[in-house]
Amino acid sequence: MKDVLLSTTWGPFHEQFFNTSPIDIMNQRFSRGCDIFSMNGHLHMNWAHLIAQNIDRPSVFLEYPRKEDFLEEVDKGYEYIGLSAFHNQVDDLVEMCKAVRARAPRSKIVLGGFGAVGLEATRTQEELDALCDHLCHEEGTTYFRWVLGENTDRPMFHSHLPKWGYSLPMLNPHPVGCIPVVVGSLGCPNACDFCGTTEMFQHRRVEIMSPEQVYREFQRAWRENPNTLQFALLEEDTFQNVEYVQELGRLLREDTEFGLGYFNFYCLSSVRSMSQWSFEDMAMTGCSTVFVGVESKFAGDNGYGKKEGLCHKEVFDGLHHVGISTTGAWMVGFDFQTRENVEEDLQDFIDLYPTLQQLTRVCPFPPTPMWKAMRDEGRIRDDVKWEDVSFYGGGGMVLSNLYEHEVGEIIERGYKLLYETHGACIARMLHVNLMGYEHFMEKRHRNRFFEDRALYHKRLAYSFFPILKAMEIYAPNSTVRKKMKDIRRMYIRLMGEPTEFQKMLEQGFTLRSGLARLQDMLHPADNNVTEEAFKKYIYDKPAPEYPDCPYKVEYPHRTRGFSLNRQARANLRRALTGVERVTRWVGRSRQDRPDAGVAPGSFGMFL
Repeated sequence: MKDVLLSTTWGPFHEQFFNTSPIDIMNQRFSRGCDIFSMNGHLHMNWAHLIAQNIDRPSVFLEYPRKEDFLEEVDKGYEYIGLSAFHNQVDDLVEMCKAVRARAPRSKIVLGGFGAVGLEATRTQEELDALCDHLCHEEGTTYFRWVLGENTDRPMFHSHLPKWGYSLPMLNPHPVGCIPVVVGSLGCPNACDFCGTTEMFQHRRVEIMSPEQVYREFQRAWRENPNTLQFALLEEDTFQNVEYVQELGRLLREDTEFGLGYFNFYCLSSVRSMSQWSFEDMAMTGCSTVFVGVESKFAGDNGYGKKEGLCHKEVFDGLHHVGISTTGAWMVGFDFQTRENVEEDLQDFIDLYPTLQQLTRVCPFPPTPMWKAMRDEGRIRDDVKWEDVSFYGGGGMVLSNLYEHEVGEIIERGYKLLYETHGACIARMLHVNLMGYEHFMEKRHRNRFFEDRALYHKRLAYSFFPILKAMEIYAPNSTVRKKMKDIRRMYIRLMGEPTEFQKMLEQGFTLRSGLARLQDMLHPADNNVTEEAFKKYIYDKPAPEYPDCPYKVEYPHRTRGFSLNRQARANLRRALTGVERVTRWVGRSRQDRPDAGVAPGSFGMFL
């Protein structure tokens, strides 16, 4: 028999709230509601790569297969088949287990992920034994090593995790990967009662990569592409781990090849953890964007300890002032939210001016403490479907003070209000980077690394600027239109008049935005649900030496049209980069140009 097969659940995925792919978090959540300027994107499942790169056996990983793809691979005969799922994919997970039992009875099934933990909480041991041989309710790599009889204590390392990506649909419906990913740790000790991650790892932080290893991956990624947009450092509460982040920041800013002019990362953290830091010190670690779980204005008074410290407004304003963008997350459906206070709660979140946003409903994931309490109170409906156990389905929770339809309406209206108050997320990102550029340029005499950080903000502002004119023309109201003009004046004050190349891109973006508006009127984008491409990753052993990629990847269903589209966009990027180089050479006598110090081609993140 072959060794190890790993797989996500088979697709296509069930449609979620907003009629989008659950893998497209930019459109489903983070930039939702921005009209034609809502971004699209994709992410990848990291769990299988962590396992495959840290076991001695050869393995194959199927990411987003269709049913026929999965069954064809199962028929080849594997000793172990590892499956992972989210809660809302449990029905598919169960069907896959039954199919493996029928077609490959000698294969041992290992279940993991949030869906497996949800099954564990809702099925008898006899039912679980019929579905699988092992069920993982902890860190997966160590568990899989134990299943295989390998050394569970040896250090872990991973590299070349598939890149996440995002763009504007009008410019690229299939964004290329532009965000490298590294998993610093798993789990979270904050123990929020609704959090599946906290429950999965039993309130612990499990370190996967040391600061030195994370830094090593940063170097590799930027050497491969100096125009890399951002790194995603996956941890649940990054700034809680003070010594860890301080050491990573030291390595990044003291790097003489790239430094803080290029190195930067997206992370997650809490108000309590960030209250330990000055905002400048956070910026000096290389942090460029923070996901902040606001949850609710009233959460701190209702048992959520991670709200201790500074108030939300102080944190968001402080982060923005030093150029750190924010992804603010707000939830509706808590027992302490009523019709009398929920509008105040929502408006308080809007006033935070989040750069990106996530508005969701409270969902008790089994077997979190909230789910157990709700179940014991009889507040989990008997007819709830697994596909509704999500931040938009609600998980069958019976609300105390609101009707079901009110929750969806509040979320929809919240996204709309954010856009009509602050403009599109891309404009907010540009504004925050201009604030960061101004802050560090004014104070660059205080710290030798401040000028490096200013260069980072300059690079981002230069790249985002050409879309600003279109966001002004197609603004939802006069208030937002004025804000776009104010941001434009701020850009020119700090960085000078746009270059000829930026003006050319600006005209192109404006024209394409008009066409996108017309297209959306005739055929709204929400009518289309993206089906994620099936990819097959092959891990032979022994693995190639670092920094070579440890796997081979196949795209069994890639069409010629898709390949031609990718090639055409690559050619367009090269052509535009050539034009950019020429325009810079023509204007080379100007030393204060907005593109001074910015590598040509940075605009390519949109293409």
